[in-house]
Amino acid sequence: MVSTFQTPDLFLIAQDLTKMQVEAYVDEADIGKIQAGQEVLFTVDAFPERTFSGKVSQVRFAPKQEQNVVTYATVIEVANPDLVLRPGMTATVSIIANEKKDVLRVPNIALRFKADPADKYLYHYGEELLNLQQSLWIINGSGQVKRIPIKAGISDGRYTEVLNGSVDKGEVIVGYLSQWKQGVSSGRSGFRFGFRR
Repeated sequence: MVSTFQTPDLFLIAQDLTKMQVEAYVDEADIGKIQAGQEVLFTVDAFPERTFSGKVSQVRFAPKQEQNVVTYATVIEVANPDLVLRPGMTATVSIIANEKKDVLRVPNIALRFKADPADKYLYHYGEELLNLQQSLWIINGSGQVKRIPIKAGISDGRYTEVLNGSVDKGEVIVGYLSQWKQGVSSGRSGFRFGFRR
């Protein structure tokens, strides 16, 4: 007679938790911009006020498809000296694919602003001209409204770099005030502003 039995694991030895990996799934539209060595910033739900950093160490070739969305696993090496990061945490990741410093940038919403046909104050520029190229609407220090054609550079999803264009000092128009429609007959526009940095 032969008896069989299993020996339970008495100890489970953890790997070095001061060095961890984050596995991020990057959309196929963005994967061409990702490469090893790029800086990464991320947050975890357990510490929402803290930003962690790491570096891309590997971009895997095997695709993953869920609900017709194709993504690729990207491995990020992360230092964890104070052991606050734990296996299984969910991370919100930003991979820095390109970076520029000391540039003129504007809110993306400012690039989407178009004059309303009911706005006789601005619409004399002609809607056909607005669609020729990207432009900004600004109000300068003396209260004059100007439409300025520009060439856009890199964007982080919230702000876009302005590469060229005669953009002088002023406030960037990002939309109309909600009460403007009620006073259209006044001949003046009411605007919401964004600020260039």
